Amino acid sequence: MRVVFYGSCWPTNIGNAFVNLGALATLRAAVGERGEVAHIGGMSSYLSRRQGRPENDFHLGDWIDADYVVMGGMTQSVEHLRSAEPNLRGFLDRGARIVIAGGGAERYDDAEVAAVREILRDLPIHAFASRDTYSFERYRDCATHAHDGVDSAFFVGRAVDPLRFVDRPYVALCFDSMAEPPLRNAQEPAQVGAAGGAGWRRPNLRTRLRRLLRGSAPAYTPPAIDAGGLHVVRAHHATLPEPMDAFTRPATLISDLPSDHLSLYANARVTYTDRIHACIAALALGGRAQLFGAAVPRLRMFERVGAGDVLECPVALDAARMKHEWESQVDFLRNALFGSRDV
Repeated sequence: MRVVFYGSCWPTNIGNAFVNLGALATLRAAVGERGEVAHIGGMSSYLSRRQGRPENDFHLGDWIDADYVVMGGMTQSVEHLRSAEPNLRGFLDRGARIVIAGGGAERYDDAEVAAVREILRDLPIHAFASRDTYSFERYRDCATHAHDGVDSAFFVGRAVDPLRFVDRPYVALCFDSMAEPPLRNAQEPAQVGAAGGAGWRRPNLRTRLRRLLRGSAPAYTPPAIDAGGLHVVRAHHATLPEPMDAFTRPATLISDLPSDHLSLYANARVTYTDRIHACIAALALGGRAQLFGAAVPRLRMFERVGAGDVLECPVALDAARMKHEWESQVDFLRNALFGSRDV
């Protein structure tokens, strides 16, 4: 059996890599030695569509055969489905079946549900493992097989072996869309301050380039972080476009390797972030993490695994519960892949 996982766009958001790696680990566990799992990207299709030239896109999926093509992440998004639909139909025409592993909505509203269901009427889904219960309930009947699953990034620890750092305790920060909060004694959850600088947002690329060219000072100076004597290390999930003002702060990491970020979160005493998948990665690797920002509908992913208080204080995952979720998702995919075909 050949299974092809279709997903990428890591330079724009390294959190996509965490989703992809977790999904690949799940698929490889489900397939075992009875087949192979390959990985192809979708960035060329995404960019060619944005530039209005989708007819000039070269997509590897048009040149290979597979039994199943698998997607994960924000799959029940109108834009995502429209971008992927031509490639998915190519797989369908050559006899493949579509599987969604750890997929969910984008806006989580009725208009989106209606639009997505309309697309899925003509795009048959063989198996659907959701990333939250909302998505499961609204799209379970669009697939032959359905499972109330979790976001694949919660399984990223099954895909990587993070580096072990020297004994130099630190807290990790990753803030890409809001100001760093004025944390007080950041290693102690009870003493974490509220998010500050609510009116500040990172300037757009054009503004940052203009400031860089004229040599002006950064528009924002972060508040001092009291980490209770620990080091503070910062990460950013976007490498493109380049965050021009990132290195105004000490101990900053920008990397296009997901393993760099995962090692950072795995060794941190606690992670504070406005990035959902930085938070998920830190939790998946056995750490504590707190999310900052608005109570957006995608927080259902945390509720699904018993971490619904992630906006209130640093939380951790229950290891036994996550082991059960992993085994359930692997079993579901194994049964969906092999239950209806002779191999």
